[in-house]
Amino acid sequence: MDGAAFSVLDRSLNVSMTNLLVLGSKPDPVLPECSQIDAVACANASAWSARSAGLPVPRFTVISAVLGAGTVRDNSGKRQANRIALETLRGLSSDEVWYLPRPPAEGSLPRRLIREAKRWRMSAWHLRWALRRAGYHYGRFRAPSYDYFTQLLQRETGDDPDAAAAVAIKQPSTGVFATLLGLADPAWDRVVLAGISFELTHAYAENPAIAALGTTRSKHAETDTTVLSALGRQHPGRLVTSEPLVAECCGLPLVAGEG
Repeated sequence: MDGAAFSVLDRSLNVSMTNLLVLGSKPDPVLPECSQIDAVACANASAWSARSAGLPVPRFTVISAVLGAGTVRDNSGKRQANRIALETLRGLSSDEVWYLPRPPAEGSLPRRLIREAKRWRMSAWHLRWALRRAGYHYGRFRAPSYDYFTQLLQRETGDDPDAAAAVAIKQPSTGVFATLLGLADPAWDRVVLAGISFELTHAYAENPAIAALGTTRSKHAETDTTVLSALGRQHPGRLVTSEPLVAECCGLPLVAGEG
């Protein structure tokens, strides 16, 4: 693991909670029963759904570097979607924020340097500035390298070859990385997934990227289903879901939901 990264395990001896809800931002999430929610983890702007459902302030939120690009005002679907997500975070909060960097640039050294220079709006410092500017409140800000997350994924999937092949084609979604952090922390007896649909739809606003791409299907869908399936096999009974679609697509145990 990256020595500069803070481990999510450092709180495990002081936390007595046993059920972590990892909440995505799909419309009308099927939430587990209240007794099965001791703490909440979010991805990007899904804290909006958590507050709408009366859930606790997220224990941690994983926020993708691309949200920093939402500070640029243009008409591209992705940039608009990032801007809407940033605006949605106004007035929301999280105990911790985990910055999810972009995968390292590929190609020759000059091409990598040029590409990384163009990514300055996706840097950790720029995202922190963008979050503060958006009026989003948080405690600790954690910014490990992308290698930290990939090594975590390899470990928690048991080096599953199908998961590795899928990740080589497309990285998982931010929600899957939030799931990894939950599973990596032994404080949680179970990690419950909700608000996930493998689509681009959001509860808080219409996603402009849908019109731009001409589909509601997320580009992360195939990777997410493969990785979540591998995590379910590696953590039998510990990774569950209250979403029937996720249970069907990923072979995860389905727990009772309240709708």
